[in-house]
Amino acid sequence: MNAFDEDEKLCATVDPDWDAIDMSVFGTSQDSSELADESRRIAYLMTQYLLGWILKNGKNDKEGIAIRAIVIGWLTLPVLRPLRLTELAIAYGFDKQSVSRWVVRAKLEIPFLKSPHTRTK
Repeated sequence: MNAFDEDEKLCATVDPDWDAIDMSVFGTSQDSSELADESRRIAYLMTQYLLGWILKNGKNDKEGIAIRAIVIGWLTLPVLRPLRLTELAIAYGFDKQSVSRWVVRAKLEIPFLKSPHTRTK
């Protein structure tokens, strides 16, 4: 593989040893072929369940789909977790009340999804 250096000259490059990086970071190779069939099945069912919740059985309400996707992202993605609900709503151009309604429903309808935002007081 080739790339250009700082002087815009062609130079040879080498791909990183991704397996070694996975082993040092995760303690195991992240090769999906190594996952057990049961793990793949569970991952598929989880994805299917979360996408089903986002799409709400095919309802064509684009704003609702967007808000539900944002809520799932907020509950699952580490980069969004530090945001407060108000910050999240403003960042994506929604009212806090609109987003909050779906957060409450997510707590009820997806009880296995644990996040600091789903704790009950």
